[in-house]
Amino acid sequence: MSSAGFSRFLRRLMWIIPILALEFSYFPIKQIVRGGIAPALWLDAYIPLWPVWGVPYLLVFGWWTFGYFWATLCLNDENFREFALSGLIIFSLTAATFILFPTYVNRPELTGVGFDWDLMRFIYGNDSVYNALPSLHISTTMWMTLHFVRQMPRKAWLFWGIFGIVVLSTLFTRQHYLLDVAAGGLLAWISLPLARWINRLILPGRQAAPSRAALR
Repeated sequence: MSSAGFSRFLRRLMWIIPILALEFSYFPIKQIVRGGIAPALWLDAYIPLWPVWGVPYLLVFGWWTFGYFWATLCLNDENFREFALSGLIIFSLTAATFILFPTYVNRPELTGVGFDWDLMRFIYGNDSVYNALPSLHISTTMWMTLHFVRQMPRKAWLFWGIFGIVVLSTLFTRQHYLLDVAAGGLLAWISLPLARWINRLILPGRQAAPSRAALR
């Protein structure tokens, strides 16, 4: 890596660090919030607990790690700035929502035996019931999916497929309600145009670089 490339990498880390700090605020917040509501709909009562979905629920952390590295190392400056700004929007609004409007899930009792049930006990034992809405699993995955699809539209089926699996994993593990999923997806969706608008304010007269599809 050249000195210029290393300097650019360090500058990008200055964006990534506060994004991660906001995202990881999930953990201390869930330890201090109390009260609140369980944002369940009547439809949520018909969603079964399917413990095997704990596997993709946990594997998504590796997908996020890949997404962070990909954005930091592969995006051009303007697209990376939009990636970072949208992340800051998502996680700052999420942290504020968790604190000001606490939400939680009512989890089912785990009565089964086997690897999948033990996996669910691990998930439940290491995650409190708070910070339900919006779902960070959904908002983070949607955030990265939108940027993956923008840069690699021919692989959109793969990225949206992964997103769909994550959605199902949050529901079938009973870690989230339908409203949590909808709120997380909506928050990530609106973050992108907001990030573009802020990016134009930062650098007036410039527009984000086109996606790869636009260059073909």
